[in-house]
Amino acid sequence: MKWETLYCPNRSCHYYGRPFNQGLLVKNGSSHGKKQALCHSCGRRVSLTYVWVAFAPEWRLVVGFVVGPRTQAQANLLLERVGYVTDDHIPFFTSDPWPGYPTALLHADGEWYQPERQGKRGRYPAPRCRPPPNLLYAQVVKRREKGRVVEVTRKVVWGQADALQARLAASATSTTINTSFVERDNLAWREHHRRLARQTTALSKELPWMEKQL
Repeated sequence: MKWETLYCPNRSCHYYGRPFNQGLLVKNGSSHGKKQALCHSCGRRVSLTYVWVAFAPEWRLVVGFVVGPRTQAQANLLLERVGYVTDDHIPFFTSDPWPGYPTALLHADGEWYQPERQGKRGRYPAPRCRPPPNLLYAQVVKRREKGRVVEVTRKVVWGQADALQARLAASATSTTINTSFVERDNLAWREHHRRLARQTTALSKELPWMEKQL
């Protein structure tokens, strides 16, 4: 695990999203076997290890998960695992606004193309990756004050509005953009799996055993 992958998770904090060495995070011992840091700006603590989950709400199915820090490489791995167990159909994705998700989606489902040369001479630009037309992705943005959610907004990142609305209208689970299903599933994990509880004596001291239990 790397300290530089941490940032303050409090979106109302002035140092939210800044890497460990650019914010006011300091090492702050450990909590239940996991190293943690403390933000001197807002007082929020953040653990060094995360469990990432890809969840399909229509079937209440965990499609894939990754245990590790919140880095781009781990986000890419999660979407790779989703692609490994699904067919060629691209799902409608929703997430929180963490900036690594769009890159991970392009890594898994993007299409490469060759940009046109600006002039008649010189090299062609390097190939670029773009979302395919059928990739629908939206984010749920929560604004917090003093640890409480005071506003929820929704942002369409990729996809046409009419295609997105049609997908929502045909959904058997929800007609709004949300992340409530995976959040409720995360709560169920914590309630029924002692190794994920916030205060427990059944912690995993080594990452491989944590992954085997999950």
